[in-house]
Amino acid sequence: MVVPRRAQDFVQCPLRRRARRPQLTRDPLGSTRIGGRPLTIHYSATPDDVGAMYSYALRHSWRFRLTLAAYSAVPALIWLLGSGRSPKPIDAVLSAIVALFVFSFIPLLAKWRTKTDLRTLSISPGGMDTSIGKLAGAVPWSKVHAIWDAGQHIFVLGKNLNGMAIPSRAFADPGQRAQFLAAAQQFLADSKSPR
Repeated sequence: MVVPRRAQDFVQCPLRRRARRPQLTRDPLGSTRIGGRPLTIHYSATPDDVGAMYSYALRHSWRFRLTLAAYSAVPALIWLLGSGRSPKPIDAVLSAIVALFVFSFIPLLAKWRTKTDLRTLSISPGGMDTSIGKLAGAVPWSKVHAIWDAGQHIFVLGKNLNGMAIPSRAFADPGQRAQFLAAAQQFLADSKSPR
């Protein structure tokens, strides 16, 4: 269950919600625990972690490739149809080049814009709650496409191509990592099953 927040606690920003208060006053997703430990981790991501997530998703998810291609097609279509005249073959070629550029630029942009500050990530049956400094947000499991175990990382991919690359160094030991991964995958599976 995601706890609703008061509207005055956030200032709207086009890409993220900003919290006025630097810390949360309570655990926003409840006090679910596994083995006596809360399902909360603290870590810093690097651009290489985010690059690894995009690389893994491109290799393993047709949905990721399809969504990325759709995002790439929009500027290509604007390029193709924006001239106001009937498209010529060279316009189609240039439009394809624009699409390929955007397809490769989106992962690079995500890698360059990686927030390397300390992140707090909590999971519960209702979803994920994350904060980085004054930025905070909650993501219900219904907006998560997949959770992958890639050895050195756990990747959480949203349906909109946003995601989290959780490095193994975020966990105290392999047992904590395994518990976190199992709980996250179970929460996601439970959210997808009919009630």
